[in-house]
Amino acid sequence: MVANQPVERPDSMDFLVNRIRQLEQKVAELTAQSKFPFSVSHGSTRDFSVLPSNSGDGSADLYMGNGAGGSLLEVYTDSTYHRKIATLRDMSGRIMLSTDAATGYGLGNPTLPYPYDGQEQIDLTGATSPGSAVEIGSGSNWPYNPALWVTPRVRTFSAANATVKMFAVFTAAGGTYTTGERTINITGGVVSISRPEFATYLAAGDIAAAVNVSFKVYCSAGTASGVTAQMWFWRGMGVSKGFVDQTLQGAL
Repeated sequence: MVANQPVERPDSMDFLVNRIRQLEQKVAELTAQSKFPFSVSHGSTRDFSVLPSNSGDGSADLYMGNGAGGSLLEVYTDSTYHRKIATLRDMSGRIMLSTDAATGYGLGNPTLPYPYDGQEQIDLTGATSPGSAVEIGSGSNWPYNPALWVTPRVRTFSAANATVKMFAVFTAAGGTYTTGERTINITGGVVSISRPEFATYLAAGDIAAAVNVSFKVYCSAGTASGVTAQMWFWRGMGVSKGFVDQTLQGAL
Protein backbone atom coordinates (compact mmCIF):
# COMPACT_ATOMS: atom_id res chain seq x y z
CA MET A 1 0.00 0.00 0.00
CA VAL A 2 1.29 3.45 -0.91
CA ALA A 3 1.49 5.98 1.94
CA ASN A 4 -1.43 8.39 2.17
CA GLN A 5 -3.36 6.40 -0.54
CA PRO A 6 -6.96 5.84 0.48
CA VAL A 7 -7.80 2.28 1.36
CA GLU A 8 -10.43 0.83 -1.00
CA ARG A 9 -12.78 -1.51 0.71
CA PRO A 10 -13.77 -4.54 -1.43
CA ASP A 11 -17.40 -3.47 -1.29
CA SER A 12 -16.80 0.22 -1.92
CA MET A 13 -17.87 2.07 -5.05
CA ASP A 14 -14.26 3.11 -5.85
CA PHE A 15 -13.11 -0.50 -5.68
CA LEU A 16 -15.83 -1.64 -8.09
CA VAL A 17 -15.16 1.20 -10.56
CA ASN A 18 -11.43 0.49 -10.60
CA ARG A 19 -12.06 -3.22 -11.01
CA ILE A 20 -14.35 -2.59 -13.99
CA ARG A 21 -11.69 -0.39 -15.58
CA GLN A 22 -9.09 -3.13 -15.12
CA LEU A 23 -11.40 -5.67 -16.74
CA GLU A 24 -12.17 -3.33 -19.65
CA GLN A 25 -8.44 -2.82 -20.24
CA LYS A 26 -7.83 -6.58 -20.14
CA VAL A 27 -10.65 -7.25 -22.63
CA ALA A 28 -9.30 -4.55 -24.96
CA GLU A 29 -5.83 -6.11 -24.83
CA LEU A 30 -7.19 -9.58 -25.56
CA THR A 31 -9.41 -8.48 -28.44
CA ALA A 32 -6.53 -6.52 -29.98
CA GLN A 33 -4.42 -9.68 -30.16
CA SER A 34 -4.49 -11.77 -33.36
CA LYS A 35 -6.47 -14.99 -33.17
CA PHE A 36 -4.51 -16.50 -36.07
CA PRO A 37 -4.12 -19.43 -36.36
CA PHE A 38 -7.64 -20.38 -35.35
CA SER A 39 -9.53 -23.66 -35.55
CA VAL A 40 -12.88 -24.97 -34.28
CA SER A 41 -13.83 -28.64 -34.26
CA HIS A 42 -16.42 -30.95 -32.79
CA GLY A 43 -14.85 -34.22 -31.79
CA SER A 44 -12.29 -35.03 -34.48
CA THR A 45 -14.22 -33.17 -37.21
CA ARG A 46 -12.89 -29.78 -38.25
CA ASP A 47 -15.67 -27.23 -38.64
CA PHE A 48 -13.89 -23.93 -39.22
CA SER A 49 -10.28 -22.79 -39.41
CA VAL A 50 -8.01 -19.96 -40.45
CA LEU A 51 -4.54 -21.49 -40.75
CA PRO A 52 -1.23 -20.69 -42.43
CA SER A 53 -1.42 -21.62 -46.12
CA ASN A 54 0.08 -24.95 -47.14
CA SER A 55 1.63 -23.08 -50.07
CA GLY A 56 4.11 -21.37 -47.78
CA ASP A 57 3.34 -17.95 -49.30
CA GLY A 58 2.70 -16.44 -45.87
CA SER A 59 -1.04 -15.99 -46.40
CA ALA A 60 -3.89 -17.67 -44.55
CA ASP A 61 -6.22 -20.41 -45.80
CA LEU A 62 -9.87 -20.35 -44.71
CA TYR A 63 -11.87 -23.56 -44.30
CA MET A 64 -15.53 -24.13 -43.44
CA GLY A 65 -16.68 -27.72 -43.08
CA ASN A 66 -20.00 -29.27 -44.06
CA GLY A 67 -20.52 -30.90 -40.65
CA ALA A 68 -19.76 -34.36 -42.01
CA GLY A 69 -15.99 -34.14 -42.35
CA GLY A 70 -15.89 -32.58 -45.80
CA SER A 71 -15.29 -29.09 -47.14
CA LEU A 72 -18.14 -26.68 -47.83
CA LEU A 73 -16.26 -23.40 -48.40
CA GLU A 74 -12.52 -22.83 -48.82
CA VAL A 75 -10.18 -19.95 -49.63
CA TYR A 76 -6.69 -21.20 -50.43
CA THR A 77 -3.68 -20.74 -52.70
CA ASP A 78 -3.98 -22.80 -55.90
CA SER A 79 -1.02 -25.15 -56.27
CA THR A 80 -0.77 -24.74 -60.06
CA TYR A 81 -1.21 -20.99 -60.56
CA HIS A 82 -0.20 -19.87 -57.02
CA ARG A 83 -3.13 -17.49 -56.76
CA LYS A 84 -5.73 -17.23 -54.00
CA ILE A 85 -9.10 -18.71 -55.01
CA ALA A 86 -12.45 -19.38 -53.33
CA THR A 87 -14.41 -22.60 -53.81
CA LEU A 88 -17.89 -23.77 -52.81
CA ARG A 89 -18.52 -27.54 -52.78
CA ASP A 90 -21.56 -29.78 -52.49
CA MET A 91 -21.87 -32.61 -49.95
CA SER A 92 -20.12 -34.97 -52.38
CA GLY A 93 -17.05 -32.75 -52.55
CA ARG A 94 -17.63 -31.51 -56.10
CA ILE A 95 -16.75 -27.87 -56.79
CA MET A 96 -19.97 -26.01 -57.62
CA LEU A 97 -18.57 -22.47 -57.66
CA SER A 98 -15.02 -21.12 -57.80
CA THR A 99 -13.05 -18.08 -58.88
CA ASP A 100 -10.58 -18.55 -61.73
CA ALA A 101 -7.11 -19.44 -60.44
CA ALA A 102 -5.20 -18.61 -63.63
CA THR A 103 -6.46 -15.05 -64.07
CA GLY A 104 -7.72 -13.96 -60.67
CA TYR A 105 -10.97 -12.70 -62.23
CA GLY A 106 -14.15 -14.36 -63.46
CA LEU A 107 -15.46 -17.83 -62.64
CA GLY A 108 -13.48 -21.02 -62.96
CA ASN A 109 -16.67 -22.99 -62.22
CA PRO A 110 -19.34 -23.37 -63.37
CA THR A 111 -19.01 -23.06 -67.14
CA LEU A 112 -21.85 -20.92 -68.47
CA PRO A 113 -23.49 -21.25 -71.91
CA TYR A 114 -22.52 -18.92 -74.74
CA PRO A 115 -25.27 -18.88 -77.40
CA TYR A 116 -24.97 -18.10 -81.10
CA ASP A 117 -26.84 -18.87 -84.30
CA GLY A 118 -26.01 -19.60 -87.93
CA GLN A 119 -27.11 -18.44 -91.36
CA GLU A 120 -28.94 -20.42 -93.98
CA GLN A 121 -26.92 -21.51 -97.00
CA ILE A 122 -24.51 -18.73 -97.99
CA ASP A 123 -22.98 -18.50 -101.48
CA LEU A 124 -19.25 -17.77 -101.11
CA THR A 125 -18.89 -16.16 -104.53
CA GLY A 126 -16.42 -13.29 -104.14
CA ALA A 127 -15.22 -14.43 -100.72
CA THR A 128 -11.60 -15.29 -101.50
CA SER A 129 -9.62 -13.75 -98.63
CA PRO A 130 -9.99 -12.88 -94.93
CA GLY A 131 -10.88 -9.33 -95.91
CA SER A 132 -13.72 -10.45 -98.17
CA ALA A 133 -14.91 -13.29 -95.93
CA VAL A 134 -18.66 -13.50 -95.36
CA GLU A 135 -20.41 -13.92 -92.03
CA ILE A 136 -21.92 -17.34 -91.58
CA GLY A 137 -23.08 -16.98 -87.97
CA SER A 138 -23.07 -14.71 -84.94
CA GLY A 139 -23.92 -14.53 -81.25
CA SER A 140 -23.73 -12.45 -78.11
CA ASN A 141 -23.77 -12.95 -74.35
CA TRP A 142 -22.46 -11.54 -71.05
CA PRO A 143 -19.79 -14.09 -70.03
CA TYR A 144 -18.61 -14.61 -66.45
CA ASN A 145 -15.76 -16.99 -67.31
CA PRO A 146 -12.34 -15.67 -68.44
CA ALA A 147 -12.37 -17.64 -71.71
CA LEU A 148 -14.87 -18.73 -74.37
CA TRP A 149 -15.01 -22.03 -76.26
CA VAL A 150 -17.32 -22.46 -79.25
CA THR A 151 -17.70 -25.33 -81.70
CA PRO A 152 -20.35 -24.72 -84.36
CA ARG A 153 -21.59 -27.35 -86.80
CA VAL A 154 -20.82 -26.37 -90.39
CA ARG A 155 -22.14 -27.77 -93.68
CA THR A 156 -20.27 -26.95 -96.90
CA PHE A 157 -20.77 -28.04 -100.51
CA SER A 158 -19.10 -27.47 -103.87
CA ALA A 159 -19.50 -29.12 -107.26
CA ALA A 160 -15.71 -28.97 -107.65
CA ASN A 161 -12.89 -29.45 -105.17
CA ALA A 162 -12.47 -26.43 -102.90
CA THR A 163 -10.93 -25.35 -99.60
CA VAL A 164 -12.92 -23.24 -97.17
CA LYS A 165 -11.27 -21.27 -94.38
CA MET A 166 -13.23 -20.31 -91.28
CA PHE A 167 -12.36 -18.09 -88.31
CA ALA A 168 -14.13 -16.36 -85.42
CA VAL A 169 -13.97 -12.72 -84.36
CA PHE A 170 -14.90 -11.90 -80.75
CA THR A 171 -15.64 -8.24 -80.00
CA ALA A 172 -15.56 -7.22 -76.33
CA ALA A 173 -15.09 -4.15 -74.17
CA GLY A 174 -11.35 -4.85 -74.01
CA GLY A 175 -10.89 -5.16 -77.76
CA THR A 176 -11.29 -7.52 -80.71
CA TYR A 177 -9.95 -11.08 -80.59
CA THR A 178 -9.56 -12.97 -83.86
CA THR A 179 -8.92 -16.71 -83.73
CA GLY A 180 -6.73 -18.73 -86.03
CA GLU A 181 -8.27 -20.16 -89.21
CA ARG A 182 -9.76 -23.65 -89.52
CA THR A 183 -9.55 -25.50 -92.83
CA ILE A 184 -12.49 -27.36 -94.38
CA ASN A 185 -11.52 -29.36 -97.47
CA ILE A 186 -14.38 -30.10 -99.87
CA THR A 187 -14.36 -32.98 -102.34
CA GLY A 188 -16.35 -32.01 -105.41
CA GLY A 189 -19.97 -33.13 -105.27
CA VAL A 190 -19.76 -34.27 -101.65
CA VAL A 191 -21.36 -32.49 -98.71
CA SER A 192 -18.86 -31.83 -95.93
CA ILE A 193 -20.01 -31.69 -92.30
CA SER A 194 -17.49 -30.41 -89.76
CA ARG A 195 -17.23 -28.98 -86.25
CA PRO A 196 -14.40 -26.40 -86.23
CA GLU A 197 -13.28 -25.43 -82.74
CA PHE A 198 -12.54 -21.87 -81.58
CA ALA A 199 -11.47 -20.36 -78.26
CA THR A 200 -10.41 -16.98 -76.94
CA TYR A 201 -9.19 -15.48 -73.69
CA LEU A 202 -11.06 -12.51 -72.20
CA ALA A 203 -9.65 -9.57 -70.25
CA ALA A 204 -10.87 -8.56 -66.79
CA GLY A 205 -12.94 -5.74 -68.27
CA ASP A 206 -14.76 -8.18 -70.57
CA ILE A 207 -16.34 -10.08 -67.68
CA ALA A 208 -20.05 -9.38 -67.06
CA ALA A 209 -20.19 -7.24 -70.21
CA ALA A 210 -21.44 -7.95 -73.73
CA VAL A 211 -19.12 -10.07 -75.90
CA ASN A 212 -20.16 -10.59 -79.53
CA VAL A 213 -18.90 -13.24 -81.92
CA SER A 214 -18.93 -13.33 -85.73
CA PHE A 215 -18.06 -16.49 -87.66
CA LYS A 216 -16.59 -15.83 -91.11
CA VAL A 217 -15.69 -18.04 -94.08
CA TYR A 218 -13.95 -17.68 -97.44
CA CYS A 219 -12.45 -19.92 -100.15
CA SER A 220 -8.68 -20.16 -100.32
CA ALA A 221 -8.34 -22.73 -103.13
CA GLY A 222 -10.40 -23.76 -106.09
CA THR A 223 -13.21 -21.44 -107.10
CA ALA A 224 -15.51 -19.62 -104.68
CA SER A 225 -18.32 -19.60 -107.23
CA GLY A 226 -20.87 -22.30 -106.48
CA VAL A 227 -19.45 -23.02 -103.01
CA THR A 228 -22.09 -22.83 -100.28
CA ALA A 229 -21.86 -22.98 -96.51
CA GLN A 230 -24.24 -22.89 -93.60
CA MET A 231 -23.80 -23.11 -89.84
CA TRP A 232 -25.82 -23.84 -86.72
CA PHE A 233 -25.21 -24.09 -82.99
CA TRP A 234 -23.56 -27.18 -81.57
CA ARG A 235 -21.50 -26.13 -78.52
CA GLY A 236 -20.69 -22.80 -76.89
CA MET A 237 -19.65 -22.05 -73.33
CA GLY A 238 -17.51 -19.97 -71.05
CA VAL A 239 -14.59 -21.88 -69.49
CA SER A 240 -11.64 -21.31 -67.18
CA LYS A 241 -8.35 -20.00 -68.56
CA GLY A 242 -6.70 -23.14 -67.20
CA PHE A 243 -8.95 -25.32 -69.37
CA VAL A 244 -7.86 -23.40 -72.48
CA ASP A 245 -4.20 -23.48 -71.40
CA GLN A 246 -4.21 -27.22 -70.83
CA THR A 247 -6.72 -28.51 -73.41
CA LEU A 248 -7.66 -25.96 -76.08
CA GLN A 249 -4.42 -24.31 -77.21
CA GLY A 250 -5.12 -25.47 -80.77
CA ALA A 251 -8.49 -23.70 -80.75
CA LEU A 252 -7.09 -20.20 -80.18
